[in-house]
Parts: sequence; C-alpha cells; structure tokens
Amino acid sequence: HATFVVTSLLNVLSMFCLLKRTPPKQAPVRLYLVYIQVLVILSSVYLDPLFEPIPTFPAIAGYYVGPLCQAGIRPHTVLVSL
Repeated sequence: HATFVVTSLLNVLSMFCLLKRTPPKQAPVRLYLVYIQVLVILSSVYLDPLFEPIPTFPAIAGYYVGPLCQAGIRPHTVLVSL
C-alpha cells in the first residue's frame, strides 16, 4: 500500500505541474503529456490496490492477492486485452 500512496502523491504533483506550470507555448505537448499521465494513473490504480502484487525474494517472481484475483480475473489476461 505504501507504493500506491507514494505514486499517488507523485502523480498529483506531476498533474499540478503539467496543468499549472507548463508555459503557454507548450499547450499541444501539454495535452499529450496529460493524456499519458492519466494512463499512468489508471494503470497504477489498476495494478496496485486491485491486484496487490506480492514480490518473492530472492527469486525474481511474485504473486497477486487482491480483490480482482479473488474474483477470478488474471492480471496478465486483462493487461493483454488493453
């Protein structure tokens, strides 16, 4: 949950900078970057709290225990269909 909190705070900061601190000359680029940032936020919400990944160390692996996994949805199946 700590990763989700930190990334949420950084996402809010980056959206603020994109919307309020971008010079007027960069308006077309700003819209594209806001679109990309929204996609990053949605994927972060999708993967962090809904699937709750649990890494296993020292092996380079992990498993999911979130509410979507308990509902029978597999994360790689849904990610491929996006």
